[in-house]
Formats: sequence, C-alpha cells, structure tokens
Amino acid sequence: MTDSHQKENYTICFYSDAKGYGGAEKYLLYLADGLASSGRICCFVNNSANSSFSSSINTKFTNFQVVIKSDKYYEARHYNQIYRILKNVRPDIFHYNLPGPYSCSILVPIVAKLAGVKKVITTEHLPMIQWWRKPAILKRISSYFIDGVITVSIANKAYLLGRHHTPENKIIVVENGVDVHHFAMGKHIAERVRLRKKYNFTESDVVFGVVGRLEEQKGHIYALQALSKIHKHYPSIKLIFFGEGTLLDYLKTKAVALGVEHKVTFAGFQKEMGPAYACIDVLLMPSLFEGLPLALLEAMSMGKPAIASAIHGIPEVIENYRNGILVQVGNLDEISNAMIKITESGSRKFLEDISEKAYETIISRFSSQNMICKTDMLNKKLLHHV
Repeated sequence: MTDSHQKENYTICFYSDAKGYGGAEKYLLYLADGLASSGRICCFVNNSANSSFSSSINTKFTNFQVVIKSDKYYEARHYNQIYRILKNVRPDIFHYNLPGPYSCSILVPIVAKLAGVKKVITTEHLPMIQWWRKPAILKRISSYFIDGVITVSIANKAYLLGRHHTPENKIIVVENGVDVHHFAMGKHIAERVRLRKKYNFTESDVVFGVVGRLEEQKGHIYALQALSKIHKHYPSIKLIFFGEGTLLDYLKTKAVALGVEHKVTFAGFQKEMGPAYACIDVLLMPSLFEGLPLALLEAMSMGKPAIASAIHGIPEVIENYRNGILVQVGNLDEISNAMIKITESGSRKFLEDISEKAYETIISRFSSQNMICKTDMLNKKLLHHV
C-alpha cells in the first residue's frame, strides 16, 4: 500500500468522556458514521459513564472502554490506561471532543502524542472553561500538542482567539450538520398522530417542545414561567419536555406551583428523536448557553421553527422572524410574546412561512454530509503535513 493511499484510508480514534448523552455525543456518532461510510477506519476510546451513549457506540464500532475513571486531572492510572489503548491501536488521528470541560481528561492530547499518534484534533462546541481558572491553564498547555481545532461556530472561534489565544492557523470552523434525509419535512406523520394521541394533544393544540437534558443549562424553568404568564388566555398552548436529568422532580414541583402542571408533559429520554420532533409544532430552546445545537438543526430540518436564546452559535442559524424567533436569555416577556405570536389564529400563515424557511436553511447549509466532508478534508490535509 502506498503512503498516499494510507493517508486516504486513515484510522481515526474518537475520544469521549461525556457525563451524559447530548448533542456533542451525537456529533461524534454522526462523524464516525459518515467517515466509516467513506472507508475510514473508526474506533472509540470511551470514558463515558453514560450507558445510552456507550451502547450506541458498541452497536457500530470497536469501543475501548476506559475502566479506571477519575475526576482528578492528576490521576496517573487513568492516563496510563488511555496511553496503553492508543499504543495498541496506533491510530493516525486522535479526535478529542469537548476538550477541557472535565478535568479528568484535560491532558489527554499530551497522552495521545506520547503514544505516537500522528495528529491530534479537537472539536470545541462552546465556551466551557474560563481563562482565570486552573483548568484553563492546563488547557493552554495541552493545546501545544493539538494540531487542529474544529469549532462549530464563528462565535466560538472568536472566544478561542480572545480567551484562550488559540493560534488562528489551527482553527477551522466546521458547522454542525444533521441527516436531512432522516430528519425530513413531512416525515414521521404516522408517529405524529400516535404521539399526540398518547400525550393527549389535539390537532388544534400548539405544542412547544423543549429538547435536552433536564439541567440548568437548558433553561426549562424559563419555559414553565413563560407558559404560566399566558396559558389562561391561550388554552391551546401545550408544553412537552423530551429528556431526563437531575431537575426532573424540581421541574415537576415548579409546574404545580405555577399552576401549569396540566399543560406540561414530561416525556423522558427519546432514543429516536424524529417522531418527537414530528409531535411538536415549535421547538422552544430557552438555554443559558449553547454551541450550535443539533436539536435546533434537527427540528428545523423537519420544518419545526424555533424560539431560541440569542447566544453563541444560534444567531448564525436563526434569522429573527424569518426562519425562527430569537429571544434574550431569561427574558420571560420575549419568550411568552414569541409563543403568543405563533399561537394566535391569525399567525397560521406566519408559522407556515417560517417553517418552510427553517427547512430551507438546514438543507442549504447544515447537512451532515457537508460537516463530514469538511472534517475529512481537514484530516487528510493534516496527515499530508506529517
């Protein structure tokens, strides 16, 4: 096999230390699926404690599970196990997701280089480490061992340049993408009927869905508070939460306290999100912080417009009142007014228009194929500069 052919058919090892199963983890699976379909050899070094994510890997890829876990960045046995795995696998590329949010793996890029990996690439989804904290210092040190930095939004590129002083020549913006054939407008119609019946939604109800872990970041509390301001005047509004997390009991209690428990459904974790998006009319994303969320792209791909916080990468997708509605974080008046705008009977044409524009936005700019091709090109470019 020629050297150039070897570089075309490289081996890439993905690393994850995810505490949950969210958009960043789905991103890795999208990439691995796409690159494997193009003939690349993909495997995972998985330090995740999340069984749903681990089982998703195991069904498709070789998965080297890190048994020794630690929340301490100085845990030598943890790094030694990763070193031995990489030394055995000998990948051409080590792709490290969310570098730095969890201190137990912040120095993994150094371990990868010591194990003989040719190129180390990271994907930065959103600001997760402030420059004045100890992890930021370790992150800065580990960055010298990183060859390429993928960031999913222009906003986060500016953050990397300004806060972490990441060399600009190492950064490439590769926007997230989704499977536009699976998450297609008009798909899962039968599932929409089934789920709306299951959750006691009528076709005249306007269902707003919040997708994501039940954690503070996702802003579920703002959805409940906004609903409490308007539900008596707009009885057709319903709210459904897809996801699980530590705030489940708190949010249920809060719904009762706000008098909206009869308007809110807690649907739990959904392994398959297509039917869930089909069930709703509008995605509600009142998050405190995000990168370029896959849930937003998936919903829009199915023609479901979003009311979303105007933070980080989201305004790079949503053009206000054209393909969705942007609101300020935690601004209950803006959130509730946006819900009213979509719900009022005279706004049916408005909802149809922004739904169509939402779909067109994803088809033209945010397909998973675009994301995979750009990442593959970066991988090959780096390997040709060994």
